Amino acid sequence: MDFAIIDYGKILYVICAGGDGTRIDPLSRFRAKPAIPIGGHNRLIDIPVSNGLNSGLTRQYVIVQRLPHSLIRHLTGYSNGVAQMRGQFVEVLTPSKVEDRFFMSDGDSLLLSRKNLEAEKPEIVIVVMADQIVRVDFRQVIARMLATRADAVMVYLTVPIADAKGRLGVIEINSSGQVVGMEEKPLEPKPAQSGGTTCHGNLAMYAFRQPLFSQMLDYLGTQKPETPLSQSGIPWLIANHRVVAYDLRENNVPGTTVEERGYFADVGTVDAWYLAQMAMCARNPVFNFYSKAWPILTAPTWPMSPAKFDEMQVVNQALCGPNVICQDRVTIVRSVIATGALVGHHSVVEESVVLDDGTIGHHCRLSRVVLDKDIVVPDGSVLSPDHPPAGTIPFAELYRKIRAREPVANVPVLSEGGILTFPKGYGFV
Repeated sequence: MDFAIIDYGKILYVICAGGDGTRIDPLSRFRAKPAIPIGGHNRLIDIPVSNGLNSGLTRQYVIVQRLPHSLIRHLTGYSNGVAQMRGQFVEVLTPSKVEDRFFMSDGDSLLLSRKNLEAEKPEIVIVVMADQIVRVDFRQVIARMLATRADAVMVYLTVPIADAKGRLGVIEINSSGQVVGMEEKPLEPKPAQSGGTTCHGNLAMYAFRQPLFSQMLDYLGTQKPETPLSQSGIPWLIANHRVVAYDLRENNVPGTTVEERGYFADVGTVDAWYLAQMAMCARNPVFNFYSKAWPILTAPTWPMSPAKFDEMQVVNQALCGPNVICQDRVTIVRSVIATGALVGHHSVVEESVVLDDGTIGHHCRLSRVVLDKDIVVPDGSVLSPDHPPAGTIPFAELYRKIRAREPVANVPVLSEGGILTFPKGYGFV
């Protein structure tokens, strides 16, 4: 595969991860959203970090503000002395004392991090979001920008209008491949072709030439800080500069099949996160963690021992992390059992996700349940959306309380899609 001749050490890779994560509460209640586990052993942040590292982009900033400690600890595992001597890093940026306020949007986080970003003196800046499950070889995106002499590149995916409605930004592309318009999450997306049923969804992955990036930051400084980048800086770019569209399905990531190209999932809600995990349990998942050509890297967890299965009843389409122990006559179907979890004998786990160090007692039955870290389920428990514990609240009520800044009890939450989620620290009576 041919790539443009460029010094990749002069490319800065920025992951915007500063959101509060209220739409994915309670999983984000006690951790930064990018630190939410995924796939039994990884965290969400591992996916964009790995895309960058596999693309040769070894200078990475992760911009975060809420509960950064777990993320900082996790990302420390990516660094070593040799990399640091070569100027390579994966580091967290948080709000500075100089600004004395939190980030109010992704665009605002870039603006308030400007000093650190420009200190690296990059020639190209790539900006991505932290809550996306996708494989992208950014060398190909950069090559497109250089070949077309564009000022910037936006990655997009052609999707059904029904899927984009109210969920994705929608861009308009002319016959020469230039982006000439954009609407953010329109209720009536403009079709890609007149009378068509598909549209071009903005995936919030951008490549900028440095002078243009600095000009965009200047413009952001004139806007309300709470305005998202997709409603401020990006429309300004499209109106005033040459921005070229790049189709994700053209991105030929090493080691992937044609069927895998173009896979994209935004996991900003519990339901979306849950469905992505269930998809990973399939016999031939579109997105998996087994690629040696394009691995999803993660910081090591010590001690790390193999998962252990005693006399199993049934195990079908399951992902089990290291240090997992499943005792006698256990049934696990289409579920993710994360690092260090224990499933007691004669228990059944169906279409569920058990996060790190969770314990399921003997003779339990779980269906469409998410257990956060360290939760202990008593023997004989039956848990499902149809059998929630007393005190369970619907997500709509939880979200209303969060928005109103009302106290939120640490109780189970039933999502809009019917997933029963137990927050970290929940104790069964």
